[in-house]
Amino acid sequence: MVTFLVTSCVTLLTFIGESQGHDKLDWRHTSLIYQIYPLSFKDSDGNGYGDLQGIYEKLDYVKDLGVDVIWIQPFYKSPLFDMGYDVTDYKSVDPLFGTMDDFQELVKGIHDRGMKLLLDFVPNHSSDLCEWFQLSLKGVEPYKDYYIYKDAKKVNDTHYTYPNNWRSLFSGSAWTWREERKQYSYNQFSPQQPELNLRNPNLLKELEDALKFWLDMGVDGFRVDAARHFFEATHLQDEPSIPGANFQNDWMNVKHIYTMDLPESNELIKTWSAFFSEYGKKHGQTKAMTVEAYCPPSMLKKYLGNDTHPGADVPYYMLMVYHMHYQINASRLNDIVHEMIDNFPQGHYNWVLDNHDNPRISTRYNPESVDSYNIFTLLLPGVASVYFGSELGMEDSKVRSDQGRDPNNAASSDPSQSRDGPRGSYDLG
Repeated sequence: MVTFLVTSCVTLLTFIGESQGHDKLDWRHTSLIYQIYPLSFKDSDGNGYGDLQGIYEKLDYVKDLGVDVIWIQPFYKSPLFDMGYDVTDYKSVDPLFGTMDDFQELVKGIHDRGMKLLLDFVPNHSSDLCEWFQLSLKGVEPYKDYYIYKDAKKVNDTHYTYPNNWRSLFSGSAWTWREERKQYSYNQFSPQQPELNLRNPNLLKELEDALKFWLDMGVDGFRVDAARHFFEATHLQDEPSIPGANFQNDWMNVKHIYTMDLPESNELIKTWSAFFSEYGKKHGQTKAMTVEAYCPPSMLKKYLGNDTHPGADVPYYMLMVYHMHYQINASRLNDIVHEMIDNFPQGHYNWVLDNHDNPRISTRYNPESVDSYNIFTLLLPGVASVYFGSELGMEDSKVRSDQGRDPNNAASSDPSQSRDGPRGSYDLG
């Protein structure tokens, strides 16, 4: 413990010295972000589900924490097969969470308290119940090519198979047979989340229209989901297997050289950055873009773009989320911090302790240690993102296997690995 404190204090003093000029950075680079998973944050009407009105009722509490920015996860219309990351309508509020009037009241309440609002943006895939997908299955223009379809691969005169060996993150083939088109559709996640074809200009226009819809409603920016997965190689070659790998989730047995981290993903982020910049200049506002990408800073840095073509303001740094636990020591913590500051320009430092997809910091350590880690990250220069409840030392919910609501649990039968734990307690029947 003494070693930990000494190392931490030396590190902090170094950062405080390096962070001169902090006052020259705007809110996009210095804020405390409070992440809210709406389903389990606060239920305002007693139906068992958190909602937008519940968030509104706790705005004074959130403000008193010193929060600058609230990030609200998906509340769009959705069958909630992947808990909102399967959108059916990108310009809507699901009735489970409230109404558009509730949302407008919430935006005003946030701004009246001097805070800003980020929403989740899910451009990699939609729900299979999305009207776009249903029309694409029927071959209706212009929706026909809004998604990625491929013919079956011929084995012989009587047998056909998947187009290639690409795997889903949730295990199994990434290809789902669609009888309506007599083709396979591609899904990097679940079959209920078909991959959007981000090379289609008509689709990109639809997505930009959705962004503008929410910007016009007063939203200050977006957190862009699953940026590493935006594009895949058009040649459809098999991905190489990892020698000796034999994980239960077979996605981990393959090198994803054709389905992840393609250069086009970074270019699309730059395109959206220019879109936000143009909108902001037109309206005299600053709009922000954060990006989800689970990768080390040397790769994450690419999402920043360059001086000529800027990219994301904050590509979220996740190493603390999945590498910090009770087994590591102060030396490793120091390495994790330096992996950020040694790779990123100062104005883009950011720190994330936990989120909705991984065990909470209080569960990885213990509730008594949460204050220490919150203090540590808040003293570091840059943006800090706090997952709701972590300010209280909230632990993961203890969810039995038969109580689980997350069907996409990376093919794990271990309840401790379930995303239901950090997401809280709710019942979707």
